[in-house]
Amino acid sequence: MESDFVDIKFGTGGWRVPKEDFNEENITKLIIGIEKYLKEEYASVISLPLIVVGFDCRAQSKEIASYILSVLRDDWGFNVEGFKSPITTPMLMDYVVNTGDCVGIMVTASHNSLNMNGIKFITGDRLDATNDITDKIEWYSNNCAECRPLKMSSTGWLTNDYITGIITQLKNVNKIKKRNFNIVVDIMHGSSAEAFKKFAKELNISYKLLNEKPLGFCNYEPRPCKENNKELIDGVISGGGLVDLGIAFDGDGDRLGIVDRFGNYIDGNDLVCLMANYLYKSGMKCTISKSCCTTNRLRKIAQKYGYDCIDTPVGVKYLVNNMKFLPQSFAGEQNGGMIFAEHLYGKDAIYTLAKVLEMLAIENKSISELISDMYREFCWISPTAKTILWHYNAEDIVKIEDIIFGFVPIIYGYVIRDISKMDGMKITYNDDSFISCRFSGTEPVIRIIVDADKEEKTNSILSIYSNNLKEILGDLVWEE
Repeated sequence: MESDFVDIKFGTGGWRVPKEDFNEENITKLIIGIEKYLKEEYASVISLPLIVVGFDCRAQSKEIASYILSVLRDDWGFNVEGFKSPITTPMLMDYVVNTGDCVGIMVTASHNSLNMNGIKFITGDRLDATNDITDKIEWYSNNCAECRPLKMSSTGWLTNDYITGIITQLKNVNKIKKRNFNIVVDIMHGSSAEAFKKFAKELNISYKLLNEKPLGFCNYEPRPCKENNKELIDGVISGGGLVDLGIAFDGDGDRLGIVDRFGNYIDGNDLVCLMANYLYKSGMKCTISKSCCTTNRLRKIAQKYGYDCIDTPVGVKYLVNNMKFLPQSFAGEQNGGMIFAEHLYGKDAIYTLAKVLEMLAIENKSISELISDMYREFCWISPTAKTILWHYNAEDIVKIEDIIFGFVPIIYGYVIRDISKMDGMKITYNDDSFISCRFSGTEPVIRIIVDADKEEKTNSILSIYSNNLKEILGDLVWEE
């Protein structure tokens, strides 16, 4: 690997960089930062915490995990353990929680494309590291890290099974078993296969797996979305009405996409709203949180039951901070990612699937029927949120930010209620429709999201905003 140092900077989900920057020197910088943070944090106690290292199916993730284990154990004397095969991020989080006096390091770039990899740091209280922790790790990594001679070595691996814990948290497991669900599952070449098989066996689920073999994500983006899951949709349709659901897991198993029995991809906003409505009907009594890009329909659901829904910046760590402070038991994102506090302060695709199956079994309906019921209940017509992506060169970010933060278009017939710069630029109108324009926390991409109560309003707002902004930005941004 070349000696190509970069500043360590955590995004919305850990530290992620292009593969040319994911080298021994930069990985070592980060691990030194974690080492110094832990030694400061545990300075007043006799022993340092156990460090557990996991990895996903991405190319070289296992080798990097082995490298990290050798650094921590052989060079610095930490008590370390590692998994023998690829795992999901939620499995590592679950192990950290149940072990006690333990932290986790996960080698993953989640759903990002083949040219990325990264590392997540997981603390002992069921969550990704919060800003105050990552700020310290960044400072130590960038100011105190010296590159040391390092070596590879064999590691002591451990196995872990967190499925039993998931099953025990479900309501009426017998009802789920009696439904004998039949599911098509797209593993997306990620690390969820073995955990899902165990889960399916425990709940009498019949299944067909797609893209189970780890390929290192070469020429592949393990992001569950309609565009990436045509094979899943075709697999459900070919089932001739005998398939209950299609499921796609992302690369590290912390979120999923769902296809109904007719091959319709379920909008992420709809999925989060459906789950919140089910939880409130089942007795949830608390305010909830959503990322600022998630539909305001989620707030309308919370308000129906006498509670509020609070916006946070995009990222699990922001949602979790809110949940722990209030406290809350549920939070969601527009991509269908959900957090259930009774399980983990982090997203978990298999637990989300478990709650979806619980809901279907208890309500004794299909997911498409439940969405139709919700739409009638709240007088909605169709999913309305739309997104466009612009790419940009990282060196232009300051110029682009100045333009975006200063751009507030006048749109005939719409009265601005609020302008927020909490995470990018968000303009909310009196009818609860909004424009969100924000920079991705993991890649040089700008996402413009518009959500209104009718599709034609969404299209109109998105067209006016994006066309006028693109005219100002010119060649600084482009679509692919």
